Amino acid sequence: MSRWLAGVTVAAALCAGQASAQCSDAFDNVLCVSTITPVQAAQFSATDGQVAGFWAGLSGDFFELVPPDNCLTGMCGFSGESDGTVKIKAAGTTKGVYLYIEVQDNVWVDWSGGNSYGDDSVDLYFDKLDANTVHTCTDCKIGLYTSDLSYTTQQFQVFMGANTPPSTFRFAYYDAASWAWTTVNTSWADARAQYGFEVEAVTVDATHKVQEWFFPWDTWGTQGLAPGTALGGMRLGFAGGYNDMDGDNPQPDCLRWPLGGDPWLSDRNYWGDLLLASDMGTVEAHSTAASRPAGMARPAAPARVGASDALYTLRGERVPAGASVRAAGIAVQRAASGAAVRRVGAAW
Repeated sequence: MSRWLAGVTVAAALCAGQASAQCSDAFDNVLCVSTITPVQAAQFSATDGQVAGFWAGLSGDFFELVPPDNCLTGMCGFSGESDGTVKIKAAGTTKGVYLYIEVQDNVWVDWSGGNSYGDDSVDLYFDKLDANTVHTCTDCKIGLYTSDLSYTTQQFQVFMGANTPPSTFRFAYYDAASWAWTTVNTSWADARAQYGFEVEAVTVDATHKVQEWFFPWDTWGTQGLAPGTALGGMRLGFAGGYNDMDGDNPQPDCLRWPLGGDPWLSDRNYWGDLLLASDMGTVEAHSTAASRPAGMARPAAPARVGASDALYTLRGERVPAGASVRAAGIAVQRAASGAAVRRVGAAW
């Protein structure tokens, strides 16, 4: 597990400030976050078309996803490792986390738009809670079927792009104001301006691309980690992988970490952890925009007041107004009292 997909070899070693076997094991459910200096962090740019220089010299924990070993159960139509392989590393400062996501794929496709999620996208989940807490808690679950999504879970589907870099990504979170798991399509430019999330897809060669992410701690996990929060040794829920759409079937082939599933499936604990180095320090404020989406804002979203005509599936998906699709299940409507009214087989 010491090879880099783009041909750079870096051996897995211990994270800065940590002396745990978890930080040298590429096969476990923990991804240790190496501490980097402000000088190293300054090498990151989401607009320069190249990978930040500090990654090449940073020896640290990583995980690699290859088919068929790391496939999402039932979604493993890969023809081999050249058809889809992923390597992810993480580094951090007191401002936020940096992710290096290297993908090998022999066919690149653009996002087709709308509700499509499987068009060559990095599909990651963040949570303020650690993996075990999300899986075992009795009062933190959103309750979408049997999912392990919590009230502080964030899901990102960031597309790789084919001929041109994509400018839009999909973001999902629990919106307390709408009483629902909510998915929005937003631009990278808006994400940067509103809550400090920066990302770039860099083409290495015809079959390799790297996404570099910067994500601020003060917008991590729906309400964010408050400035002054001690980061050293913290565990934060982390999961996901890669959705590969080659056009050979209607659904993507998928790779997942740490197991063959993701937080939408709860028969096992499909969450892993980001383990922050003991010398990480405390959270510094980074995002200063006055207006941020409810799923990224630190203040809790206000409670919904009054009746609502909106319907939601138990997956938390809002039913479009006036839609005529018939549901073979249960829809939920919020009444003025706050009670839930169930509609079985309602016409949407």
